[in-house]
Amino acid sequence: MNIKDDIRLGLLITEFRMRFPFLTIAFFDKPHKEGMSSHSANRLSPEQLIGEVRQVRATGFFQLDEQQKTGDFERMLSDIYGLHVQIYRLSGERWVETWGTDNWTLGKQNHRGKLATNAKTEQIPNSFQSKL
Repeated sequence: MNIKDDIRLGLLITEFRMRFPFLTIAFFDKPHKEGMSSHSANRLSPEQLIGEVRQVRATGFFQLDEQQKTGDFERMLSDIYGLHVQIYRLSGERWVETWGTDNWTLGKQNHRGKLATNAKTEQIPNSFQSKL
């Protein structure tokens, strides 16, 4: 994922979903503690630019690695780029927060989402904002 101020959050969501089709991410204006849920009132619009939602001005390319633990991914985006994210996994037709499984890798999360959904990639909802 290319992180720079003139990119919309929605593009990062799209890039993440292309790599992990049974996962998605949401951005928040406040961080959450590991093992805790994010409050929906703090969710940011995918239409917002990265530069509008953070104080840290670091730019760079953030590698999506299926071996990276969910909590580590969330923490690194916050620590390095000032972006507060929560990962969600598809379970059937619902998106569920992964806060209880932050120690799982992104690959394991995605695989569990696939098993729980028992669907083809084409059947996955494109947007989860209205389902949360």
